[in-house]
Amino acid sequence: MWKLCFCLPFLLLDIGVAKASASIYLPSQTALTDRGILQRFDAEDNASSLQFVENVNIEGTLFQRFPPELLRKLSTDCLVMQKHRWGITPEKFKANHALSSFFEIVTTCIDENSKTYVSTVKAKKYPITGFQWHPEKNAFEWGSSQIPHSADAIQVTQYAASYLVSLRFKMGRIMEWAARSDHLGGIPRKTVITAVGAFARAVANLCNKTKVHNADTLMTLVRSRPPGVPLITVSNHMSTLDDPVMWGGFKGLLSLDPELARWVLAAEDICFKNSFFSYIFRTGKQLHTFPEGKVFQEDEPIRRLKWGTASLIARCPVTPIVLPIIHRGFDEMMPEKYFYGRRPPFPLWNKDLRVVVGEPIEFDVPMMVETAFSASRHVLVPPLQEAKWPVLSSAGKELDETAQKCLYTALSEKIQSSLETLRLLAKRL
Repeated sequence: MWKLCFCLPFLLLDIGVAKASASIYLPSQTALTDRGILQRFDAEDNASSLQFVENVNIEGTLFQRFPPELLRKLSTDCLVMQKHRWGITPEKFKANHALSSFFEIVTTCIDENSKTYVSTVKAKKYPITGFQWHPEKNAFEWGSSQIPHSADAIQVTQYAASYLVSLRFKMGRIMEWAARSDHLGGIPRKTVITAVGAFARAVANLCNKTKVHNADTLMTLVRSRPPGVPLITVSNHMSTLDDPVMWGGFKGLLSLDPELARWVLAAEDICFKNSFFSYIFRTGKQLHTFPEGKVFQEDEPIRRLKWGTASLIARCPVTPIVLPIIHRGFDEMMPEKYFYGRRPPFPLWNKDLRVVVGEPIEFDVPMMVETAFSASRHVLVPPLQEAKWPVLSSAGKELDETAQKCLYTALSEKIQSSLETLRLLAKRL
């Protein structure tokens, strides 16, 4: 949990009221001042520095990933934007037992009248952070001349965003125990894989008519490719049931052995939106990718691809085999706008489904890395957009952010071209 800027006083009062009366509510500003917890500060439109409390531990806080030099500059330079009238002094904070027993002060700020107020707090036992300044304004608001836009100020926004995203990923790791192969002797995983396989076969072959072209290419790569060489299949994305139904038309592909099952990247908002779905999809072991990044049901050329698949190829110590696949008819089986603009509750039937397997895409990764590295030397990077990505080691080269973008673009364009060629072929079959 985290609260930003003007919400910090409300968060503090919420906790104080909750601990005192076991109820939480958001009172009016009059009530806030009547309680004597908050008071007025002159910090409505000015940038300021952050003064870290002596010997404070920043682990688990917003600042844990900030570089030491940026932390130092936060204490000396005006890198954060203030835009609020209410706050709490450190003295009143410490004097309030409900607040001081729950929260720890991390930073303070000084307003235009040289009054000190609490600007960042963290809970002592819970993942709760509150900060009374605007980390987002540095990079995304340009209406006020008071907002700092220096390279350091932009970094503050980026590291703050990274922290909030990391919290989201921590929340997304719920039920990791269900993904372990030894969870309940592996029975839940085998059950899920069996059920998913049966569902895919039923939808593909009983409810609909599925025809697969060039299936032997995929089956050969699955069963007898060189040891230690990864296989990545990529395809267009026409419906939320593309995977697993598209595999139901392959005879002998859907194995009941969890160790032979494929992996697939899944949309968190669909597959992990509640505890039941999270458990089911954690126990499954499904790497197939949809590099377009979302469902497209229009019969149009393959769109610009996301860089995720390219990143997998670039980071893999052994160049993987990348196999393109195009499928058609899945938009009719599971249309996005079927009834009042919503998907049907179950797959439709009596549809003609077609899956076309292409030939492996040839990647000379060392050559592409060399080309990307050379091309990046000629790209001018604006001062406020200096490289912030971690350096990537690939094919003996150290690639900065610009070089990585050049490499990912080249890899993605090659996959896109192969998918488009296969899409045109599938239309003629």
